[in-house]
Amino acid sequence: MTLPPTTTTAPNPPMTPDHSAAPSSAATATPVARDYAALAARVMAAATPPLRYQVYGQQVTRDGAERYDLLMVRIPALSPGGRGRYRVLLNGGTHGDEPAGVEAVTRFLEERRYERWPEVAFTVLPCSNP
Repeated sequence: MTLPPTTTTAPNPPMTPDHSAAPSSAATATPVARDYAALAARVMAAATPPLRYQVYGQQVTRDGAERYDLLMVRIPALSPGGRGRYRVLLNGGTHGDEPAGVEAVTRFLEERRYERWPEVAFTVLPCSNP
């Protein structure tokens, strides 16, 4: 059996004199505004019984001007007894400049995807470094 040749749809990015990738137009575009208060509101709205959320800590900016409550959501196993056979920790965001994991975990809560695994008790940390 012969496999078809693979093709590349995007060329390699141009290189700068120091051999690092040159910034793409995406890197120079206007940054996306991130709103931690809106994210926290989404997480709290999604944490309806039997889910429960709690503040497990707080992050403070270096100058002390801003404080962010760090949220944790506990999802009991949906199997009889609620203890579950397995326990899973989902950490959505460790680095403040990487929003994809935070968004994925928030959607996991909002879309109730945990229902696919009734024998699993989840602990969810949507964003541990806003």
